[in-house]
Amino acid sequence: MKFIKNNILSNGSRLLIAKLDLSIIGHLYDIRLNPEELDKFRNITNDKRKCEFLSIRKAIQFVYDENEFITYSSNGKPSLAISGHRISISHSKGLLGIITHPTLEVGIDLQHETPKITRIKHKFMSAEELTPDTDKEWSLLAYWCAKEALFKYYSKGNVEFNVNLFIEPFVLESFGVMQGEVRMPDMRKTLPLPYEVIDETMVVYTLEPHTNE
Repeated sequence: MKFIKNNILSNGSRLLIAKLDLSIIGHLYDIRLNPEELDKFRNITNDKRKCEFLSIRKAIQFVYDENEFITYSSNGKPSLAISGHRISISHSKGLLGIITHPTLEVGIDLQHETPKITRIKHKFMSAEELTPDTDKEWSLLAYWCAKEALFKYYSKGNVEFNVNLFIEPFVLESFGVMQGEVRMPDMRKTLPLPYEVIDETMVVYTLEPHTNE
């Protein structure tokens, strides 16, 4: 597995971006899986999905140690079982993205370029957000990934993307920072959302400022 990024961000998050390699399936015994994970792996029939499953575990063990593993809350929110660190995971068309932090909630989303995004724009874009400038494939991809990252950050479900998640206007470039807002009854929060394009894939993640309070 080739890491494109292995960075410590300004707030202490670790960002990993890696290229998926199907050959990892032949090196199963180089990756430590607990009995539950091994059962899950054996029930996966698709090679691409097997590759994603093993690559996520290999990346986690690369950063932490071979005993670390992912656990899930009742609403499906992942965390790291031993360290207790927060984690968010995404993959698209051969790229894997992982972001972790010891205490802050995190969210990341990857989406390979696809014209299909224009067909579902009204499901995630508000009337305020959808303008002639944003009604373009790459802009829509940025909005989609940003809202997916916010959705994972919030993690409690019952979110309407075009109502409860808002992205402030911005000028799309090959990389930059958006500002996003979660507008839920139990959370009103604005977060920086760095983004960049890697291998024709939009990558967006949360960067909640870290404080010592």
